[in-house]
Amino acid sequence: MSTRAAIRPRPLDINKQLLIVKDVSELDEQTQGGENGSQTAEGHGHGHGGHGGHGNQKGKLKAIPIPDIREVETHYRDYLPLFNAPVTYLHGKGVGGNKEPDPVEYDLDNEDEDWLKTYNLGRSRLNDVLFEKMLYKLELACAEATDNALSAAGAGPAERTAASAVAAIDHLPRHDAVRILVYECGGREKICQDVYNYWASKRKKWGKPIMRRLQAPTPCSDTNPYNTFRVRDKVNRPQTRRRRDNSDELMDKLRQLRDNLQGAKQILEEVVRRERRKRDLACTEIELLRIQYRSRHEVKMSQEQISTEGLNNLRERIRINGQADQM
Repeated sequence: MSTRAAIRPRPLDINKQLLIVKDVSELDEQTQGGENGSQTAEGHGHGHGGHGGHGNQKGKLKAIPIPDIREVETHYRDYLPLFNAPVTYLHGKGVGGNKEPDPVEYDLDNEDEDWLKTYNLGRSRLNDVLFEKMLYKLELACAEATDNALSAAGAGPAERTAASAVAAIDHLPRHDAVRILVYECGGREKICQDVYNYWASKRKKWGKPIMRRLQAPTPCSDTNPYNTFRVRDKVNRPQTRRRRDNSDELMDKLRQLRDNLQGAKQILEEVVRRERRKRDLACTEIELLRIQYRSRHEVKMSQEQISTEGLNNLRERIRINGQADQM
């Protein structure tokens, strides 16, 4: 008696590719073949199941629904069979609309904010972001026009970065500046003209560019403590440290110094040896005096014992001195 569940009417094969048919009749043939196979397998299952067929059929499995197919008549005209799969992956290319805007390096100060507030008068004629961008573009355009004009006139780098040169706005005409603002910022021409007038008046009032990196470096003679970023003075300091080169004269001096040190070492060794001899002589005289004292005041001690003791002491002293000399 089999306890296995009923076989699916249409078993699925996960490794089988999806069928692409050109006609509905081909799909019907595939469906009929699958149903016949399932019926055959089902019949075998009943034959083996015997009396236990009804006990296993607690709930009949539902067949997989077949989706509807709608034939597109213009498919082969719309999609020609000319496609070839590429070898590499497809990469998207950036276009002008996806380009990130350039960062604006200028920030509005209190004077700019007051003018913008007065210019708008409660209306949104010009926002602060666009105003910053306009002033930034005017600064860059003026700096570029001044540099080109001075370079064409043959000016050097020092003349192009002078305070009077970077403060001039005569090299950027009014119509060119308005045209640049209209092209770069997209504002109305009347607003661009008003912004240019404010920028020109502020430049004349300051006497220098309103962007810090475009301003001329502060001269060293300027005593104003608020003007920072001065260029350090190049003081002509005397050379305090001599340059040591590996020359023949220097090598001769080093050899002479080595010979002098070796000679001093030999002299010191001889002095040490002399002092040791003096010490041995003094010790020998002391021992002789002790022996004379004993020979005179110790009558009971025989002359032979005294001689033997003195000889042993002398030998021991000689042995110790010889070891010291070898060291």
